[in-house]
Amino acid sequence: MDFSSLIAGNIIFAPGSGSLTDASDIETLTLPIDDNLSIQADGEPLELNVSGDIVATTVIPEPGAIGLLAASGLLLLRNRRR
Repeated sequence: MDFSSLIAGNIIFAPGSGSLTDASDIETLTLPIDDNLSIQADGEPLELNVSGDIVATTVIPEPGAIGLLAASGLLLLRNRRR
């Protein structure tokens, strides 16, 4: 099958229902989706229903850790110049 064709349509996010939470230095973004998409596969039209949640998480570094990384980077740059 050839799935190299572009998807026709837009993914629709439910209005006002996404969330961003922060707990113990971990941020979580949740975006619910529910949409119908049309694609071409081997020249044949294919209708898809996409529904569910897109969830992304990240750890927020402590301010002290950022300073330590910056100081380490400056030391490395200083040593390279010599």
